[in-house]
Amino acid sequence: MEQLRMESTLDREVFAEVLGSKFTLKASGGQSAELELTEVTPLKERSGSKSYSLIFEVPESHRVEQGLFELEHPTLGELQIFLVPVGMKKARQELQAVFNFASD
Repeated sequence: MEQLRMESTLDREVFAEVLGSKFTLKASGGQSAELELTEVTPLKERSGSKSYSLIFEVPESHRVEQGLFELEHPTLGELQIFLVPVGMKKARQELQAVFNFASD
């Protein structure tokens, strides 16, 4: 039951509705950074699963290492998401989160 609730909370359409909005990344030591959700991309669906990825941009003044982070959003509330640095775009670091869910 908990897995179904989590899946609906983290559904691709939920993130698509907040594309372009800001998330607060809460880092260890009480530091935080404001991330912008810049991409919500469906990935190739495989038999029995659905996947998508999110790309967040980090302000120029911050660098984030790979890890599990607490993100806060005004609409979605608090989420824990594993983020991986995947590149730079105009001096801003890009972080990716990939989600895979088994289809019903």
